[in-house]
Amino acid sequence: MKKLPLWTPLMLAMVTLASCGTHIPTINDRLPTSVRSIQSREDIEALLDEGVNNKGFFNDIATPGVAEDGATAESSSTNSFVDTNVQVQGIQEGDIVKTDGNFIYYASPWSSTIRVFSVSSSNVVAEVTSIQLQTETDTIYTDSMYLTSRYLVVIGYRYDLTNFAGCMEVDEAGNDVFCDYFPFWQPTGSVIFINRDTYQIDYSLRTDAAFMDHRIVPEFDANGQLLQETLFLVGHNYFYYNYHDQTAELRPYFIENEGDKVYLDYEDMYYFENSYIYGMTTLVGIPLLADAEAITYSASAYLGAIADYKKVYVNFDSLYLAQSNYHWDETTSYQTTTLSKFSLNVMEATLEFEAVINLLGTAINQFALDEYEGYFRIATTNETYTYTNTDTWIWSNENRTITNRLYILEDDGEGSFTTIAVLEEGLGKPGERIYSVRFEGPIAYIVSFERIDPLYIIDLSDPLNPSFRSEIVLPGFDTYQHPWSEDHLIGIGYNVDEETGWMDGMKITAYDVGEDARELQTLNISEYVQQSLPDDLDMTWSFAYSEALWNHKAILVSPEENVFGFAVNAWAGGYRLTDSSEPSTDDETRDEGTYEYFYEYHSLYFLFRFDFTTDEPIVEPIIIEHPTSEVDYVQVDRAVMINDVIHTLSNRQIVSYSLSQAAIIQTLVYEA
Repeated sequence: MKKLPLWTPLMLAMVTLASCGTHIPTINDRLPTSVRSIQSREDIEALLDEGVNNKGFFNDIATPGVAEDGATAESSSTNSFVDTNVQVQGIQEGDIVKTDGNFIYYASPWSSTIRVFSVSSSNVVAEVTSIQLQTETDTIYTDSMYLTSRYLVVIGYRYDLTNFAGCMEVDEAGNDVFCDYFPFWQPTGSVIFINRDTYQIDYSLRTDAAFMDHRIVPEFDANGQLLQETLFLVGHNYFYYNYHDQTAELRPYFIENEGDKVYLDYEDMYYFENSYIYGMTTLVGIPLLADAEAITYSASAYLGAIADYKKVYVNFDSLYLAQSNYHWDETTSYQTTTLSKFSLNVMEATLEFEAVINLLGTAINQFALDEYEGYFRIATTNETYTYTNTDTWIWSNENRTITNRLYILEDDGEGSFTTIAVLEEGLGKPGERIYSVRFEGPIAYIVSFERIDPLYIIDLSDPLNPSFRSEIVLPGFDTYQHPWSEDHLIGIGYNVDEETGWMDGMKITAYDVGEDARELQTLNISEYVQQSLPDDLDMTWSFAYSEALWNHKAILVSPEENVFGFAVNAWAGGYRLTDSSEPSTDDETRDEGTYEYFYEYHSLYFLFRFDFTTDEPIVEPIIIEHPTSEVDYVQVDRAVMINDVIHTLSNRQIVSYSLSQAAIIQTLVYEA
């Protein structure tokens, strides 16, 4: 997780350990799916008490038994463009850079400034203005943005100074309470709609939730005309051990247009039976209406365990949320996932509960979730430990078992899911866990890893009988795959030393995933960085890292335009001997000047193109560098493609590269 206070992981660990599951669930258990409404504050306190005091924690899971028989709005831009990489085409995902082909909006990560650039038909970029989200008394830090024809939608955070209890004691009533309060900065989620014509804020909403994820979903009429777009947000609130303090409000609050603080009604809060409560998921819908004065929000909340960042799947009809549960007792630990389904009503901007199920294991990210032709697919990894607890707080691991599963589910229409099939045997070698998943229609691509990278190609065309179609094995592992065509797949990830298991740099791989499935070509990106070093070094090293390894929105991708690009932070160095003596490991000899060290940093953008008519389809990459600065750290964040020009953006400048001219055509520098 990110964008939460530094104490959150510690607090989360305390809550999780306190919840202690008492046994490994069997596949014959079933999670009751009844949903109950909260009626009062006393209901919440009672549920929290039960969660703190009961050592059971989601001990029931779904059965993997087999069931019986079982458009995009047109852009007004005069320029063609490639924007944010999304999971479901037509469903917008927020990012720090947005474009409509005529304008580029860019907010450097965790900045309170949004830069606005115009792009002419001749591909000239000019800075139009900067939108400042900071005043003397208030600052909004941008996390991501959306772009519609009328609004620039900004999702960000304010930080409020509050108090938190740093120790725990038992009060006179025998309740666990915290003492010794200390101050900390608490993030509060903020949403603002900025009018693209006036650059003024037309609507704002502030809440105490930390946002886990969000989407903009459109609604079209029968003729394909856009009727409305709605922003849906998934947030999370934590409960703390001082919840019996009657001055502490347990309901989430909302502030519209800097007005009064309004708390969610108890009747809009729910919980699942036979679950234990430590936190609360908030669901918010905001319609993007042309009449800003008519905009208002809808909200509901579901009490549950902990938050999972970026494990949300959204299509035009439904929102699915996967939340992990960590079970721990004196001898065993394991994980489960609570999968919840909510139906979307774009016109009413509401989310309505449909179904819930509990599954063994946890999903790695949103790409492990997918719906296709009425069936929901989710891939999970469950890591089970059995151990001996000693007096010295050291566990002796007696057994570690990793099990990967691919579930195929169907909404039963009665508040739960029917498990259609489970693929378990053969999904990963012993000790391997899932590192990436991608669904493409009736096909699933799943990568597991411990020393090598089996890429499994799984046929899901018969939901009752999922089957392995092919397996590709190579060193390292992919963290993201992108379907390029019916028979080709692109993956990025890490190279790994087969003997040691150590990662030794980034890689990009082209696969044939047709009948003759195989690795076609792999390039080590770190080697390109090392080429910049002087030739006379006696020892060299290089390292490359990219946000694209964990964030798909950091990738510029379009099979139609034959582009696949991402920013790379690169470090390279080495040393040379200053005399003819043999290399020494003695530190004093080094200090006397036997070695001369060399080090450099590069902020790069790698742009790849592919030619699958050749044996080595990865064309030599185009590498665009943003010069380093003596003032501050330079990092390329994103790129957008407008016409045939790749505009790369960093916190210092925009560097524009023309594909047709095969050259940089403009560098626009601005103050950080």
